[in-house]
Amino acid sequence: MKISNFNLDNGINCLAIHDNDCPSVTTTILVKTGSRYETLHESGIAHLIEHMIFKGTKLRGNSKIIANDIELMGGHMNAFTSQEYTGFYLKAPKQNFLKVLDVLSDIFKNSIFPEGELVKEKSVIFEEIKMYEDMPMEKVNDQFLEKLFINHPLGRNIAGTKGSLEKISRQDCLGFIDKYYSNKNIVIVVAGGFSFDGLQKSLNELFKGEDNKQEISFQIAKTRQLDNDYFEFNKKIEQSHIVMGGFLGPRKTETRIPLLLGDIILSGGFGSKLFQRIREDLGLAYYIGLNINQFKDIGYYSINMGVDPSKKQLAIDNVNIEINKFLKGEVEPIELERAKNYLIGNLSTNLETSEELASWYGIRFLLDGEIQYLEDFIKRVDKTGLDDILSIWTQYLKPENSLTVCLTGNN
Repeated sequence: MKISNFNLDNGINCLAIHDNDCPSVTTTILVKTGSRYETLHESGIAHLIEHMIFKGTKLRGNSKIIANDIELMGGHMNAFTSQEYTGFYLKAPKQNFLKVLDVLSDIFKNSIFPEGELVKEKSVIFEEIKMYEDMPMEKVNDQFLEKLFINHPLGRNIAGTKGSLEKISRQDCLGFIDKYYSNKNIVIVVAGGFSFDGLQKSLNELFKGEDNKQEISFQIAKTRQLDNDYFEFNKKIEQSHIVMGGFLGPRKTETRIPLLLGDIILSGGFGSKLFQRIREDLGLAYYIGLNINQFKDIGYYSINMGVDPSKKQLAIDNVNIEINKFLKGEVEPIELERAKNYLIGNLSTNLETSEELASWYGIRFLLDGEIQYLEDFIKRVDKTGLDDILSIWTQYLKPENSLTVCLTGNN
């Protein structure tokens, strides 16, 4: 695999990841802006723009024409919005790479945001919001983040609310793009079985255009003492869906691997401590997992599970028992070996597709400004010991940094 980094004439940063064995090519445009850049009255606008950008250009008048152009070449398109970035990508067989690239550049640069489509797409997103409202394991996560990041964009739903979206106009969308979609905030990632010959020239031609915009900052988030707070909400559901979590430090290369390995020891795979205790030994939950999310200035962890309402306290108590054992160093050498192999194995198999190559390398490059080579990542995993893992996790797995939110049905 060959990785190349270069700038276009207008300053847009590009990352090319060549894997000759890959039959497809994925081109992803990443923009360093997401929901945390929104003001309260803009809530949901980054996600709305993600939806609207495929709704037509001057050359390709509507979404159906765009879809047909892509699918006739055997490709597919998609997009995603997070708190800190937005991404748009097209994936297609490698023989159609340059044709698909032309479509993607047209969509990204020349989207016209038709008024009628904006009204319809808001309705689509209203249904998306309602869908997640009806999914208790998603709803409880929203409630957890709202309690963790009080009155902060990180505590708001990425999709916004019906009320906030109704007030967003076409001009608001164009103004948000003008403010945040600057060349300095964009990374173009090409991954898969393409040829380097002429790539930079093609990208320069397709994405030409100068701007003098500066990178815009966001509202900084701060930690606070959580004091093992507990919040419970009721809903007509059969289970209790629980999120236990707290703050983590900001995204740093040196802490990422110890955090990931601790995550896997506790909840990654069937052999993890929480899975074995909560599901296999006690039969309390069908799903249980630990997630970590880190941003430029702050992070958080969350342990999610769904249990019978009459057994929610038993489940919480046993999660804490396993966490305390972990923090005391009650981790067998084989458990650490399993965690390392699980992490490396999952990453290696995931990176077999051009889509995952573009995502893994591209997002890290966008956020951290460096290429995270897989070989170096694996070496750091191999060198990480239990003491390294515990020194990080003991800073965060403690009652004063603990918050529990429960969305529960009737006993």
